[in-house]
Amino acid sequence: MPAKVAVFGTGLMGSAAAKRLKDKGFEVLLWDRTFEKAKKLASELGAKAFTSPAEAAGYAKYAIALVADDKALLRVAGTLGWSEGLIFINMSTVTPRAIDEIALYLKSVGACVVEAPLIGGPRVVEKGEAIALVGGPKECVDKGMEVVNAIASKVFKVGEEYGKAAALKLAFNNMLLAGLVSLVESLGIVEAYGIDRDLFKKVLESTFLSGVASRFFERVTADKVDTTFRAKLAAKDARYVSEAARGAGALPLLSDKVAEAYELMVYSGWGDEDYTSLLRFLRSLKRK
Repeated sequence: MPAKVAVFGTGLMGSAAAKRLKDKGFEVLLWDRTFEKAKKLASELGAKAFTSPAEAAGYAKYAIALVADDKALLRVAGTLGWSEGLIFINMSTVTPRAIDEIALYLKSVGACVVEAPLIGGPRVVEKGEAIALVGGPKECVDKGMEVVNAIASKVFKVGEEYGKAAALKLAFNNMLLAGLVSLVESLGIVEAYGIDRDLFKKVLESTFLSGVASRFFERVTADKVDTTFRAKLAAKDARYVSEAARGAGALPLLSDKVAEAYELMVYSGWGDEDYTSLLRFLRSLKRK
């Protein structure tokens, strides 16, 4: 009999994870704060949608959370009552503080908590090719690996202390977002001085920055791209980087400025656009 997995959050990442788990033979139980979204995905997958996380978790061996932020994760975890034997796997990008809080609470109601934030967009997750950063007590991690391995092709175990996997994911996202903002700023300089954009790309490709060029150049300069990671989530992640750094006594140098760039997109109505749309957004401001 297939193991049952409750998927909390049916946005881009949650939907991709649900599809992957369904393809791997798990029985998927869906919840989203917007019930109609969960219901629509359930219809596509031949799954069942629930009106509360607690109801879905009550039928499940595993629960995975792919929600937007700390508040959403705390809200979901806080709705769960006695959950003896439940393996709760957080795959969302959140702060170490949020993980500490849900782990403390869920342990008190009998659940076992695993950290497994993912690196990779929806297409990568749906193919089972994501990278998972895994942390938590060994007995919990061992129990949760069946689900983690179904979604991730590569796993890095961070240790048994809660919060480290969340911090590592934020460290990665800091590099990702700061690098992209730097590329956008550099393209602005190139264009302002009338330098051929393709020449700049060739220069990048001839250096250690060739990976940046191959990964981002076309998406940043395209007229339109599909949304895989919303600008409002990029802004949230950058703020979380700053919060996590200060909370541990480290000095954030770039994350506040990166957050400000994406927050400007959000305030200007571009929050649901892909995070690589920053250059197009800045051009729109210049035209006004």
